[in-house]
Amino acid sequence: MKKILLYLGITLFLICFQQSLKVSAENTNRVWFYNSADWPTVYAYFYKNNAPLFGPWPGNEAIQEGNSRWWYIEVPDDVPFNIIFNSGGGSQAGGVYIEELKEVYTTVEPDKLYNTKEEAEEAAAKLDLGAEGETTVWFYNTNGWKDVYLYVYGTITSDVMGPWPGTLVNRVNDTHWYKVTVPIKTPFNVIFNDGTDANKAESYIRDEINVYLTVVNDVNYADKESAEASIEIVLPIPSDDEDIDIPDTEVELTEETIIFSKKSTDFIIDGIAIISFGVLGISTVTLSTMILLLKKNKLK
Repeated sequence: MKKILLYLGITLFLICFQQSLKVSAENTNRVWFYNSADWPTVYAYFYKNNAPLFGPWPGNEAIQEGNSRWWYIEVPDDVPFNIIFNSGGGSQAGGVYIEELKEVYTTVEPDKLYNTKEEAEEAAAKLDLGAEGETTVWFYNTNGWKDVYLYVYGTITSDVMGPWPGTLVNRVNDTHWYKVTVPIKTPFNVIFNDGTDANKAESYIRDEINVYLTVVNDVNYADKESAEASIEIVLPIPSDDEDIDIPDTEVELTEETIIFSKKSTDFIIDGIAIISFGVLGISTVTLSTMILLLKKNKLK
C-alpha cells in the first residue's frame, strides 16, 4: 500500500512539474508587440549598452499569434536590455526597456509597457499614426554639428524623412536653431543626427506644442526660450571650409596636464579619464573650446 501511495505521489509530482514547464514555455518570458501598422513581418532587435545582443539590425523574426495583430518574441535571460520591434524594411516602433523577466505587452509607443493585451490595444486605438498633415519640429544644435539630419520612425508610413540618416535640415539664419517640417501629424519618434551613428539626439513627439528639442534625449520644450535656458554651453558651428578638430597636444591648465587625442573622445587629467565627450554627443572640438568646457564645468 505504501509503495502504491509513493508511486502515485511521484506520478502526480511529475505531471504537475511537466505541466509547469509547459505553461512556462508557452506563456512566460515573452515580450508581445501589437502590430497596429500591419507590417507583413515583425522583427525584434535586442541591444544593451548601445551594443547588439543577438545579432545585427533588424534582429530576430518575431512570431505571429494566429492571424491577429499580436506578435511575440521569447525574452532572453540577459536582463536588463532594450528591444525595438521593427518591420525589417524601414519602419520601427519606439524602443522599450525590459528590467525583469515577465510577460509584457507593447505598442509602437516608446517606453510604454502594459500588463494585458486589452490595455495595449486600447492605448494603440488612441494613436493616429501617420495621419495626413504637417508637424514643424525645431532643433537647438548646441554641440556644433556641421550638418544636421532628421530621421523619423514609429509611423505607419516608413521612412517619411528618408532612410537613415534622414533628411538634411536647414539652419535658421546664422543661429544654432534648425527647422524642419515633417509631413505627418503626431505622434512619432525623431532622431536628429550629424549624418553618422556617433552623434544623435532622440525624442518622442507627442503633440504639436512641445516640438523644441535640444541635444539632450527625450526632453521636449514648448518654446525656444525654455530650450535655450536648459543648455549652458553652446559650441560653434563650423563653416563649409572649416573643420573642428582635436589636436594631439598637451596644455597646462591650473597646474594640471590636459591630454587630447584624435583617436579618443575622452580627455585625461593627470592620467585619469574624467569624461567621455561621446556621452555628451560631442565628437570633435577645438582646443580652446575644450579648455572653456573645463573651466565652465570646473572639472579637475
